Amino acid sequence: MNLLILSRKFGGVVGGVEKMVLLLAQQMQLRGHSVTLVSLDFPEATPFYSFPQGVRWVKLGIGNPDEKASTNIRFSRILAIRRLINELEIDAVVGFQIGSFALVRFATIGTGVRSIAAERNAPTLFDFIRNGRLKRFVSFAILSLASVVSVQLMENKKLYPKWLRSRIAVNPNPISTVKIQDKDKNHQRTQKIILYVGRVTFQKNLEVLVRAISLLDSTPVLRIVGEGDELEYIQSLANAEKVNLELFKFTDDLKSLYLEADIFCLPSRWEGFPNVVGEALAHGLPVVGFAECAGIKSLVRNFENGVIADGNDNAISLSIALNLALSKDWDTSIIRNSISEFSLQSFADTWESTLFPRIKDE
Repeated sequence: MNLLILSRKFGGVVGGVEKMVLLLAQQMQLRGHSVTLVSLDFPEATPFYSFPQGVRWVKLGIGNPDEKASTNIRFSRILAIRRLINELEIDAVVGFQIGSFALVRFATIGTGVRSIAAERNAPTLFDFIRNGRLKRFVSFAILSLASVVSVQLMENKKLYPKWLRSRIAVNPNPISTVKIQDKDKNHQRTQKIILYVGRVTFQKNLEVLVRAISLLDSTPVLRIVGEGDELEYIQSLANAEKVNLELFKFTDDLKSLYLEADIFCLPSRWEGFPNVVGEALAHGLPVVGFAECAGIKSLVRNFENGVIADGNDNAISLSIALNLALSKDWDTSIIRNSISEFSLQSFADTWESTLFPRIKDE
């Protein structure tokens, strides 16, 4: 079968969406399908992550992918995608996130090609953004045009209106297992380490984490791995709150940082499937996050592999959870086994069934 996947941008982008797009492309290619990745990148763009062997990358280069597109640019992109769909005799298209899905869906009008909208954020994001109510309505209207809407967790499916749930498929991300030797965890330190990995943005809400750490009984080190538009503000806040902050640039090999940390904290306002939480758990690292942040309760089990803080965006409840996590003697083997259901095999199986249901029927 022939598959086309559209993701907005790969050039220089470090993110969970891009990582999962490439993994999906790789797995479908390994199963004998022809896969074409399409992005809005300029021709000279280079990716942060390596592209799978045998997967074609088409860079549209129509308009700037970092800017809001005019109607003419959108129309030109749709026509270019439609030409690809016809030339390559595409059987199914996937648009990762709502903007990309809208482009591929309009490009398939009248073709009979199966269209899948891959939503990477839970609808709770509309509670935190400007004009959220209007954007929620528009988003759901666009998703109603999909053959299938792919979400990452059953918890997230329940956040959609009932009339849309019948076309929603749950395709969880895989969590890779990590080989750990006893000596890997043998570290002698006087200070505990709280680790955060990801973008430093409004969504990730590092502000509440810094404020929560300032309320702790102890004085742990906060390690932040990543960059973003709020990094300078977080540095300033940490200095004002007397929080010991260590900054690291993002790297594709985070094993040593996960193993050196005592707990992992993701203080996000919303998520879809928080890949970094899965990575932390795979390394035997207990996780702290908010109960009302979509995705956390599906991965974190209270006092088994982490601690869930009450509510959302609350420094006091987060500090209580951090204190509990820092003081508990964790069993790393239990933590690592807690995510065994999120296998690569399951990821590939559920996605193949979503993309090409006829294969499953046969």
